[in-house]
Amino acid sequence: ILFQHQLRRDQREVVQRFIQCTEASESVAIFCLSQNSWKLDAAVDDFYSSPAKYEEKPSADTRKITALFNSYKSIEDPDKMSASGIFRLLEDTSIDPVSLTALVLAWQLDASVQGEFTRTEFVRGMARLGVDSLDKLKPRLNQVERGLGQNRDQLRDLYAFTFNFARESRDAKVLAIDTAIPYWQLLLEGRPFAKLLKQWCQFLQENKVRGISRDTWNLFFDFISNPDNLAEYDPNAIIT
Repeated sequence: ILFQHQLRRDQREVVQRFIQCTEASESVAIFCLSQNSWKLDAAVDDFYSSPAKYEEKPSADTRKITALFNSYKSIEDPDKMSASGIFRLLEDTSIDPVSLTALVLAWQLDASVQGEFTRTEFVRGMARLGVDSLDKLKPRLNQVERGLGQNRDQLRDLYAFTFNFARESRDAKVLAIDTAIPYWQLLLEGRPFAKLLKQWCQFLQENKVRGISRDTWNLFFDFISNPDNLAEYDPNAIIT
C-alpha cells in the first residue's frame, strides 16, 4: 500500500478529492484509486458499487456495546430494548425517529419487529457496524446511508427489509396503504424516480387500494430502479 509521501503531487490531489466525495479514509482512497488507474470518477463508482471490497470495518468492543445496550434496556425484559429505550437512544444521538437514518439503524441491526431491539440484534449489529459508543453511531449510519445512492443492491436490501419490518404483525401478508406510502416516500423520495413514485401513490389512493402485497412491493422497486423501464415509461399512461 502506498503512503501519501510516496505519491506524486497530482496523485495526492486526486486522493483528497476522492476523500471529499466519499469520506473514505486515506488508505482506502489510495487503494481504490490505485485499483482504478487513478481515475477519480471510475474509483468513486467502484467504491460505491463494491462496498465490501473497500469497506473498513473498525473493530468494536463487544463489552462496550453490551454496556451501551444495558443503558437503554427494558426493565421488564433485560434482553430487549423497548420503544422507549430506542427513542432515548435516538434522542441521545440526535437521530430523528421517523428519518431514513433511524430505518437504516433498524436494518443494520436486522431488527425483526418495530419498536424493539433484542440484545442479540443490538450487539451483533453494532459489532458489524464497528460502533461501540454513541458518538460513533450517527456518523457511521450517515456513511451507510450515503452509500445507498450509489449501490442499488444495498438499497434493494434495505427496501426488502422494510416490508417485513413495517408489517403490523409477523403474520401480516400485506402492508396497509397508510403504512406503505410513508415508507415508500422515506426510501425513495429524492432519487431519480421520485416523480413516478408520486404518480404511483396517487394512483393507489385514487383507486382506494387498501393493502400492498410483498410481490407488489418488490416488483415496484424493480420497475422504478431499472433505467431501461424509466426510459420507456409513458407518463400519460395509467399505471396498472
